[in-house]
Amino acid sequence: MRKRVVRKCIYMICGFAIMLSSLGVTGLPSVNAAWVYTPVVSETTRNTGSEIKKMIMDDGRGYLYATAYDTNELLFIDPNTMKIEKRLAVGSHPNGMDQVDNKLYVALEGATLIAVVNLDTKLVESTLITQVQPAKVALDGSSLFYADGDQWCEIHKMDMSTGTDTIIERNIYEPELAVDRLSHRLYAGETSISAYKLNAYQSTTGEKLWSYQPEGDGYATSLVVDTGAVYYGDLRVDPVKPRILSTSSGEVLDADSAFIYTTSGVFTKNEGATAATYSTLYSHSLIQADSGRNIFRYEPYSKTIKKLVYHLNPAQKAIEFQRSADGVSMSFNHGLASWVLGNNDKYLYAISSEANRLLQIDTASFTVTGDRYIGSQPSDVDIKNGVLYISLKGSTHLARIDTENETNFMAPLTELEVGQVTSDIAAGTGKAYYVAGQGWNNVNVWPSESVQLKGSISFSNPSVSLSPDASKLWLGETGSTGSRLFQFNALNGEPLQQLKDGSSNEGNNVLLDGDQVYYGSRRFASSNIGLIYGTYADHLIFASGAKVIGTHAIYDRDTFNPLYKLPFSASLGHIKQDGTILLFSEEIKPYEEDTYTLYKFDNFASMKLAIQNRLRPQGIRFVDQSAAPQFIDGQLTFKPAAMGNEIAHYELSYYDADDKPVTVSNDLKLGIIYEKLPNGNYSQRITSRGILPTSIKQIGIIPIGTNGVRFDDAIALIPLNDNRTAKHSFADVRDEYFARFEIETLASKHMIQGYKDGTFKPLGSVTRAEFATILVNALQLQNPANKEVRFKDVSKNTWYFDAIASCMRAGLIKGYTDGTFRPNQTITQQETLEIINHALLYGGYKETESATLLHFNLPRGYDAWSEQSVDHLLREGIIKENDEFPINADKKSTRSECAELVYRLLYVLGKV
Repeated sequence: MRKRVVRKCIYMICGFAIMLSSLGVTGLPSVNAAWVYTPVVSETTRNTGSEIKKMIMDDGRGYLYATAYDTNELLFIDPNTMKIEKRLAVGSHPNGMDQVDNKLYVALEGATLIAVVNLDTKLVESTLITQVQPAKVALDGSSLFYADGDQWCEIHKMDMSTGTDTIIERNIYEPELAVDRLSHRLYAGETSISAYKLNAYQSTTGEKLWSYQPEGDGYATSLVVDTGAVYYGDLRVDPVKPRILSTSSGEVLDADSAFIYTTSGVFTKNEGATAATYSTLYSHSLIQADSGRNIFRYEPYSKTIKKLVYHLNPAQKAIEFQRSADGVSMSFNHGLASWVLGNNDKYLYAISSEANRLLQIDTASFTVTGDRYIGSQPSDVDIKNGVLYISLKGSTHLARIDTENETNFMAPLTELEVGQVTSDIAAGTGKAYYVAGQGWNNVNVWPSESVQLKGSISFSNPSVSLSPDASKLWLGETGSTGSRLFQFNALNGEPLQQLKDGSSNEGNNVLLDGDQVYYGSRRFASSNIGLIYGTYADHLIFASGAKVIGTHAIYDRDTFNPLYKLPFSASLGHIKQDGTILLFSEEIKPYEEDTYTLYKFDNFASMKLAIQNRLRPQGIRFVDQSAAPQFIDGQLTFKPAAMGNEIAHYELSYYDADDKPVTVSNDLKLGIIYEKLPNGNYSQRITSRGILPTSIKQIGIIPIGTNGVRFDDAIALIPLNDNRTAKHSFADVRDEYFARFEIETLASKHMIQGYKDGTFKPLGSVTRAEFATILVNALQLQNPANKEVRFKDVSKNTWYFDAIASCMRAGLIKGYTDGTFRPNQTITQQETLEIINHALLYGGYKETESATLLHFNLPRGYDAWSEQSVDHLLREGIIKENDEFPINADKKSTRSECAELVYRLLYVLGKV
């Protein structure tokens, strides 16, 4: 038996931390866990002034009851308003409690008493004397059970009709107690200790029915019984016999007919689909849900109860998928853990551990033709003669489906109870070899009497594979630093071969292809695994003929060299008999949304072409603002291609007219582009810092993958042309002035004007009427047929009347609440940005859906009415956090700043 370690000190540290904190191209669809995430609708917090030990929701009476340990009270909380309607003094240190009809039994840990509260009168009507100071209590009829909650304690059974008190369990560690009053069973689960142990008793007699200690160490702090379902920690346990039915994400703290409420989120009760997620709660947290499925949450030492309102969907789909328009990729909101292909490679059967699903994918049409719940945390899948076997890490049974030669994917599922969780499986004819347990595992066979591996060997996280004729069983360790490879006779279990000089091969499977065996990153002869043909520079996931798929590249089998380096990390791969390549990429990124994508390529050549197209930058624009020949200085912008998330940065190089690279000295190199706008596009000013050779005619943008691979075949080239259609200079706009090019460009297009003396007066102010005129010229707005202006200070005989009428019709500009426009009033930056945003929307800009708006990091004085405009302009780079001119809401906009902003607007709209 493993040594069980007390965890109380960890709770104390966590609690202290909490107390301290209380003081103070065809695009690929973006599919991720956000598809099933339900944001909180509202949140209300109630400070109770005390540590809370237990909460019970009483929907019938409309109260949430909570034991206030520090203040010796029972709290009656209105769940609608979160108001504490009554604080009832019940006795010393109230802890656990149980409700039966209109009585609430409260264990008083500071005394040898249990308080009985009449919920109709809201008074303590009596007290029961106990043999020890009770921390937990549970009732069934006249049987009352209690325990003192010490590290090693006893469970007492009090017969309330006779007053007798007997001990039904000794030496149990800090037990939680819960009763199923329909089946008359008491459950006691140990907590705060590094192993699970759950006991079941007949509640009328106190007789122990069974005791269960699941495989593996774990800390359970919760025990919930709901309509016959028993949840212990993160396990759902069969109430009749000791076995695991399922495992949830986080400890279960409450349950109802549709959902379980855990420390990490809300999940559908029967299939474990994610209905809502939140930051993981600490151990010993409490949750109660009312009939409206509002969640009441308490974390240790916080002294506050939070009410969280969600819109939960009982029919929430566990896994969602979306195929790209060109049919080359399919995105998922959860990862795929394993897959197997059926007869003639027609159907791909894939499992998702997070979603508890089995998918059937037609590899010809590339569509999901079947989707079903398969069990808790499926870990591996295999098929033989149309019979699917699935190992489950969250249950103590295997799943078996006879698809009738793959004609009935939804055939009944058979649970094969094996008594342990399983992690890998290999299907034989009428039998299955599976890996049981955790850590150092045994390999067993179902049915158990069919065959046993000889030698009673245990293995470190092994994977198992069967030869096509099912005569040889291959076993490769994946979890030890000295991984071993074995071959057994699958018919009698006799060991045949063993590779002893393994190396660290964590996560590797045994791959079989004809007379070749692949394990880790090496290739062996199947008849003699002492013969190593060679080593690949990768972790291998599939092999077929002359091609071997690794996580980062596809290799030539015999040269061991990569044929093509992948821009993503592949966790699953397969090459069909017709040459079709299937790859699954699982990109887990910190602080970003994870992406899960299945790719289908018709052949090797089409794979390379498709990946190149998905890596190549799109929508490239470069405006050269330099007047000097063979000298570049301007703004480069482009959109990343569909696989832009696989790119770390982009490298810039020079090319000639024949698309050949031109070598330049180090001081002339352009370097690397990292700068990324919030909208995902790249925008960066580039300069050659000197005169370039005349042979240079183009700039090349080369994607560099997150894996460091340089994808020269996905290069994008842009010619170096003089973007200046006209030269229009002003005497007072110096060459080095930040807005010189923008001012001259707009002036040459007659969008803005200078003065008769040849100056522009860049620091001069701009009136609201002048800015309206600039916008009309820039956007080439037509004069409306009906020139009606409803501003009392704008008459038809003014020079700005037509401009204001055009802006009004286009929805670009508004007046004030007093009915004025104030045409001669100097425009502020806040007003300028609001109008620029209206012009952006008028020009066809599509708003980005986002849960949060972008703001300046430092206060700039912007009011709420312009926050949407600031968000849009920051996303598009029209304004920047550190701009070339001061950004402040109340600042008067200058002529040069207005010219700069209007130019950037036109640039984003593709009009300059």
